[in-house]
Amino acid sequence: MDLVVGTKQAMLIDTGFGFGNLREYISSLTELPLVVVNTHGHPDHAGGNHQFTECPIYMSGKDRRLAESFFTEEERAKTVEGARHHSVDWSTGQTQDILPESFEPEKYVTAALPASKELSEGMVFDLGGLVLRTVAVPGHTCGSMALWNEETRELYVGDAIGKCLLLSWGSAGFAPYRDTVRKICSMGIETFYHGHDNIANVGKLLEPVEALVDTIGESVVYRRPCPMEPERWDYYLIRKGHTMEDMGKESFAMVVVNEEYFSEIEKEYGEFKVSA
Repeated sequence: MDLVVGTKQAMLIDTGFGFGNLREYISSLTELPLVVVNTHGHPDHAGGNHQFTECPIYMSGKDRRLAESFFTEEERAKTVEGARHHSVDWSTGQTQDILPESFEPEKYVTAALPASKELSEGMVFDLGGLVLRTVAVPGHTCGSMALWNEETRELYVGDAIGKCLLLSWGSAGFAPYRDTVRKICSMGIETFYHGHDNIANVGKLLEPVEALVDTIGESVVYRRPCPMEPERWDYYLIRKGHTMEDMGKESFAMVVVNEEYFSEIEKEYGEFKVSA
């Protein structure tokens, strides 16, 4: 998540899982009126929305149903259980409980997803001396949105683009992702703020990503059950691209954008076998 502070207003971009008291922490950083914007509807980006019911919250309507699906009591309970057994070392299965001492599981599980205002491309948020404009970046999800500071050439991109593209339930697929990559590559970005990665070298990211989308359809697919949830997940690592039709009904895919990062993934997850 990112907190962007102007002279008149502050914007919180994403709310994380919402385990800790994020609202209280944000209040310790700024007293300005707050607006919340979700880059997309996954639970690690919109899971804390329930703490900001007094603030205007913006989310693409294309991701609203996705976000709601993760706010059921059953799914929230799964999220809590996952946090109690958060992976420390995938190779050994070592886990740890990452929930804060003040965490109230029943309150968390029964929390409702608050109403949200429609977030669409081209919307302008003037925070006072700092203007952010929304950019539609579908792929990772159908309603993925980025925030663009044209003056500083900074893009708050969520999970839309990075060292890899994660595709799971709710994703838009490869064709929209290809268009998103080409759009982002044409923007003249100088700085990325990503949902998970610390991306310092913009060129080092964009060049392999742009090369990747030109070879979608020429793929090498690697498959291995996730050691933490072997009955639920299959990981697919795709070197050069793939199509949604070829994926069939598999639940999870990862497009790796360069050989260097692919090597890092191989070290973390071990040997991969080529899937039919």
